[in-house]
Amino acid sequence: MISSWLISTYWLLVLNFFISGNLIQEASINIGSIQEDPNRGDPSREDPSRDDPIQDDPNHALYLSITDMEISESKADFKVKVFSDDLRDALKSYRPSEYKPADMQRYFSLNQDLANNYFEEHFLLWAGEKKLALQVKGATIENDAHFINFSCSIPQNLKELRVKADFFMELFPTQTNVVKVKSGAQVQYLKFNMPVVPQKLSF
Repeated sequence: MISSWLISTYWLLVLNFFISGNLIQEASINIGSIQEDPNRGDPSREDPSRDDPIQDDPNHALYLSITDMEISESKADFKVKVFSDDLRDALKSYRPSEYKPADMQRYFSLNQDLANNYFEEHFLLWAGEKKLALQVKGATIENDAHFINFSCSIPQNLKELRVKADFFMELFPTQTNVVKVKSGAQVQYLKFNMPVVPQKLSF
């Protein structure tokens, strides 16, 4: 049974990640499926090889991302909201020899190409059978979160979109990735946990 303090923490995190409060009710995320990692925030369990001048004692007990995607006639623009330390760890683990250490304000800009390659492998979109090419457009930082902006070209009159979002799960098995997709007046939600399989949206 998940503890009451963890439920409170979860809702605070979701409130910080979602753009507007009414999205929380619509998403209908199953709290019982979100598990606390008992090692999170324990300095004795931290990786001693980390050399980034970034805070190594995370404040969050959950692994969560929220994506807001808006589809127009010929492209999709979306923002992925992630914890900064999780993003840093994923990029560093992805290709350690290519990762450029830096402080919180600069590490993403120094590793944007690496981030683009990482998300091309871990955030997959298909229009029908055609795989779509994502492009990172930069990121902003707010408190302990990075907001990564993406865009991709899509076929006109899109009828079907398949999505697979397994980023960070290679490091954090309890990671949950929530994707909100808006096309005109239609809004749909997807939730990804391990094991991840592609999910389909129809328009």
